[in-house]
Amino acid sequence: MTLLRYLVVTILLASAAVGRPSRKIDWNLVRPIGEFPHVTRRVHDHLLGDVDITRSRTDQRIVGGQVASPERIPYQAAILSDVTNGTGLCGGVLISANYVLTAAVCVHGASEGTVILGAQNLQDETEDGQMRIDFTSSDYQVHENYVEFIFRNNIAVIRLSVPAVESSRIKPVLLPASTESRTFAGMLGTVSGFGRISDGSTSFSDELRYVYNPIMTNADCNADWWGDLMEDQKMCLSNTSDRGPCVGDAGGPLTVQDDDQSLLVGFFSFGAVLGCEVGWPTVFVRVTFYLDWIQTHTDIVIRSN
Repeated sequence: MTLLRYLVVTILLASAAVGRPSRKIDWNLVRPIGEFPHVTRRVHDHLLGDVDITRSRTDQRIVGGQVASPERIPYQAAILSDVTNGTGLCGGVLISANYVLTAAVCVHGASEGTVILGAQNLQDETEDGQMRIDFTSSDYQVHENYVEFIFRNNIAVIRLSVPAVESSRIKPVLLPASTESRTFAGMLGTVSGFGRISDGSTSFSDELRYVYNPIMTNADCNADWWGDLMEDQKMCLSNTSDRGPCVGDAGGPLTVQDDDQSLLVGFFSFGAVLGCEVGWPTVFVRVTFYLDWIQTHTDIVIRSN
C-alpha cells in the first residue's frame, strides 16, 4: 500500500470512529417535529372520541428548567430527521452502544437523519465529546402497531451505523428489569432536552436543559386531565409550577433515581397544545410496557432483577 493510500484509509477510518456525518445540517431548516404539517394534520384530522383536540400536541420543550452540565445526562440524544419541507428536531435516549430509543413520531416517514450524542451545545459540530452519526430509513424501526393520532405505541429505535464511543459525556441509560412492577407514581422524574424554553420562544435551545416534577398516577391523569387518551402504556408527569417538557423534546428521557442510578422509566410523547406553561401534565411512553419489544428489536438483553 502506498503512503498516500495509507493516509487516506487512516483518515476515513478515524472519521468513522468518531461518528462525524458526511451530510451537512442546515440549522435554518431545523424545527421541532410537531410543527410539521404531516404531524399536526394527522392529529387534527383523526383524533377521535371525546378528547379535546386543543389539549394535545405531539412534542414539547423544557420550560422552567436549568442548563445541564456536560456530564449530567450522558444518555441524552438529539435526533434530526429529514422530512418533507425540512428537518425535525426530537430527543432520544442511548440504550446501548448501538441503539437509541425515541418516539415513533420522531422518525416515522423520515428519509434520513442524524443522531447527536454528548452535546452540550447542539450546533457546535467541533465541540469536544460530541458525536454525530447519520442514519437512513433502513436504520430505524417504528412499532408495528403505531397509531399516530392517539399516540398509541409511540415508540421507535434507531440502529447506529457506528457504535457510540462511551465517555464521561456518552453512556447508555439503565433500563428497568423484566420483573419491575412499580408504577413510579409519587417519585420525582427528571426530563431533559433541547426544546424551546418558553411559550414565547421561537427557537429551540442550543443548550441541554432539564427539569424534575412528580410522576402522577394514571388514574389521576385520566380523571382530571387526559381522559381516554391515557392507557397502561402511558404515564404522566405533573406540570408543577409550569415546569416541564415542551416543543422539541419529544422522545427525550424521563428518569428516576434508583439506588443512585438514573433509571429510564419513560420518554416524552405529547403535551398540551394550549402551551407548556398552562399547568397541564405531560404524557410519556411507559418503558416497562415495552421491554419485550425493545429486547426483540435491539441488542439489549433485559435483566431479570
